[in-house]
Amino acid sequence: MFHNRTASIQQALQEARAASQDANRRLADIETRLRQLDVEIGRMQSTAESEAAGEEARIQKAAKTMFAKSLQPRNRKSQPPPSRPAAN
Repeated sequence: MFHNRTASIQQALQEARAASQDANRRLADIETRLRQLDVEIGRMQSTAESEAAGEEARIQKAAKTMFAKSLQPRNRKSQPPPSRPAAN
């Protein structure tokens, strides 16, 4: 009777150890994946910031070009004719 009870308790302890080891393994896997996600999110954030900075520079350059063009006369017909030297 005690032998059966001892065997049953030992079996339950072995099952509990196996379950605990499996849970620890799964936890470690999840923690690893979370760390990898943190790294990936950091990369994505860095890429987005870099692309945004490049886009901002491109927009500023385009705006400066458009502004410079707006300061130039639209066509040559609207410009006054070149001055001619006075006749003697």
